[in-house]
Amino acid sequence: MVSEQPGPASAPQPSGDRTPSRAWLAGRGLRVAVLRGVPVYVSPVAALFAVIVAASATPGYRDRLPNLSDTAIQGLAVSLAILFLVSLLLHELGHCFTALAMSLKVDAVTLYGFAGFTEIRPEPPTPFREFLVAVSGPVVNLLLGAFALGLRLPFGEHGVAGTLLFDIGRVNIALGILNLLPGLPLDGGRVTSSVVWGATRSRLKGTQAGAVVGLIIAGAFVIVGLASANSGGAKQ
Repeated sequence: MVSEQPGPASAPQPSGDRTPSRAWLAGRGLRVAVLRGVPVYVSPVAALFAVIVAASATPGYRDRLPNLSDTAIQGLAVSLAILFLVSLLLHELGHCFTALAMSLKVDAVTLYGFAGFTEIRPEPPTPFREFLVAVSGPVVNLLLGAFALGLRLPFGEHGVAGTLLFDIGRVNIALGILNLLPGLPLDGGRVTSSVVWGATRSRLKGTQAGAVVGLIIAGAFVIVGLASANSGGAKQ
């Protein structure tokens, strides 16, 4: 997810290295890397999220791979959780490197587990650049998903490697599609904004269009969720 900071491209920057020297930064977490001058942080929430993903995956792996030991099942679930977080990080790095290639400044990339944020400033100055920065993250996930599903084919459907590749492939395809939904604050909402901005030559109208579609999508999710809950209750 892209977090854009408004401001002129020529705004003066602090002298020296813009990367904080501390390995831990309140509100962001642990700095795990510095890539092309951009600090990458992992929030403690990401660890909690990884535990939730692993715990959720464990029962399914027991059913799909009944011959594996409990230790192997747990190791497989932990591997899925770690690869999930890596996929989210690569998504954000897609935004980051695209922005850097366009001479935009990236203050930091932060992974929160359930989401990530790439802090970019100033805002992309043209609709086309806005489009490229927004779409780059989901494209990374779609490519990763296609690669994992293709790599899985030689391993078959029932082995450990094939199962893990299949699951992380599905996760990345789902992440790519979800983030391309055309409403803010998703990346697809920024794509919508960029298209409307380009058509109307008004950034404000583009943002308004992305926000309106985002509200419609959110409302649709609520309606579907309530309908599913009512349907499930009626069957009991």
